[in-house]
Amino acid sequence: MLEKGVWSVVISVNDLPMGVVTERDLLRRIIARGRNMDKVLLKDVMSSPLITIDPEASFGEAWKLMIEKGVRRLYVIEKGKVTGRVTQTGLFQKLLDAVLALSSIKYLM
Repeated sequence: MLEKGVWSVVISVNDLPMGVVTERDLLRRIIARGRNMDKVLLKDVMSSPLITIDPEASFGEAWKLMIEKGVRRLYVIEKGKVTGRVTQTGLFQKLLDAVLALSSIKYLM
């Protein structure tokens, strides 16, 4: 994760996405408990099942699903493969961009 500059890794079994290990998982489930990282199996610390969303889902659907599931990222699945990721930060940035764009519109009266 450090070498690639990523904060999460999808765990697949037989090419099917089964779960995810995040930086937070490593901190909470290994480091904070004083466990040896070289001896802990990914299956024992991954978050599973992987919370996924369809590529055609709306912004609102993604936001609602994150809130319902208590997650900060959703994985976009097409034909059984992870093709993307939607993050809470990314959604917030898009929402902020939209609000700023709307606030800059001059009203015609």
